[in-house]
Parts: sequence; C-alpha cells; structure tokens
Amino acid sequence: MNREEFNRKNLVELIDKMSEEDKNKFYEASVNGDDNKRNALAKKYGYAYIPYIGDLFDKSLSDDIVKLKLNFFDKIKDEFKELPGKDDVRECDIPIDNYKDLIEEVRNRENYFNSNNNSIQMAEAFLGGDITILIKSAVIMDIIGCMQLKKYLTRLYSKTILNAAFSNIAMAQAKSDLISEDRSKAKKGKTNRHHDSALKIAMNTWDKYPNASLAGMTEEIHAHLRSKWNDTPTAETIKSWLKKSNLYPDAKPKNRDFKLIINEEG
Repeated sequence: MNREEFNRKNLVELIDKMSEEDKNKFYEASVNGDDNKRNALAKKYGYAYIPYIGDLFDKSLSDDIVKLKLNFFDKIKDEFKELPGKDDVRECDIPIDNYKDLIEEVRNRENYFNSNNNSIQMAEAFLGGDITILIKSAVIMDIIGCMQLKKYLTRLYSKTILNAAFSNIAMAQAKSDLISEDRSKAKKGKTNRHHDSALKIAMNTWDKYPNASLAGMTEEIHAHLRSKWNDTPTAETIKSWLKKSNLYPDAKPKNRDFKLIINEEG
C-alpha cells in the first residue's frame, strides 16, 4: 500500500466515524490548511494526521524564507553529505559467514517490511514509498555485509529526504530567481518573446500540479503556443527553457493528469 492509498483508506475510515458537526469542521480545516485543527479532530476518533515530509514547509513559509534570503539549507545539505554516520558500521550481529542464519534474517525482515503493519504504513505516509524502499534496501545490505552498497543507499535516501523536505523552498527560490532573471534580461535586451510566457505558464501549472511531468508540460505548452502563434519555438527549445528555469518540482510519481494554468498575461 503506497502513501496515497494509506492516507485515502484511513481518511475514509475516519470520516465514517465522525459526527456531522465534526465532518464539517474537518472539511473547513482541510480547505483552510489548518493542520492543528485537523489533527485535533482526528485524535478525537483515535487517528493521527500524518503530513508528507514534502509539506513540512508550506508555500507561505517557503516564500518567507526565500524573501529573508535564508540560504542555509544548501549548506545543511552539503555538510550532511560529509557526515560519517553509521553507514560504515555493520549493525547486524549475525556472523557474516553464518549463511543459514543470514538468509533466515533477510527473509524475516522482508516479511516484516511486507506486513503493512502500522509502523511501516506510517513511515510510508510520512516519507513516501521511494524513500522507504531505499531504507529497507540499506537494512538488507547491512545484514548480508555489503557495506559499500549500504553506504551509497544511506547517503541516497538521506539526500532524497532532504530534497523532499526542502522541495517547497526550492520551488519558491526558483520562482524568485526567475523574476530576478526576467528583470535582468529586461535591462540587457530582448529574448524570445514566448520565453517568459512559457515559464509563467509552467510556474503556475506546477504550483497547482506538482506531479506534472516535464515531458507533458513541454508538450502542452508547445501545443498552446502553437495554437496562437506561427513563430512558436520547437518543443525541444521549450523543454530546455523549463530545465534551465529549475521550476521542475521534486514530486513523485510523475503523471500527465493536469491542465495548463493560464492567466490573462499567459
């Protein structure tokens, strides 16, 4: 069961148990993004609201951090990569040459990982499926003594966790950089007349649909521009603009289930 399925299943169970009054309060809290009120209502019925790690810094807070130029997050990530940690130390106490016990331990861990108990489901709800798979793999590597691979996996899931946690901040920073770049280009001279329009459409669309794929976004923007102007740049050119803009959110899984958000200026 992935994070979305876990959250949906428990949300349905929770709402079924709620009184009509609490259902209305829960809906209002959800619309307003009031996690404290939503969590208080969930606890009343024996549930807990588990936010996804990528939502720890909401859009408003992320914008404020960027405005204050609090750029220490990149430094934290860089320093984190240098931390020695425990990834070089084997934590499993079964001797490496005791093959029978090692195989049994690996099977026991796999059965536990696949059991979908509450702790596993909560971890996947908070971290997401991809990160928990990396963590599980690192545990198995530790058991069988593949310490170098364990080290790579540990560093990878640590980096992925940080990227997920700071994804909204990265998005806010990309928007800020885009505005600064537009102002700078306006002073220096002209660029392709569709460049700014394409990036603004992408920025607004990804803001609402963070799971929209780069390929899908490229095709939709190209089709939109081509339907209005004869001098539309190629899809590859638009794709290169999107890549260089750093607007591409670090959200998974990617899909094409979205509609372009086009304001009056788009």
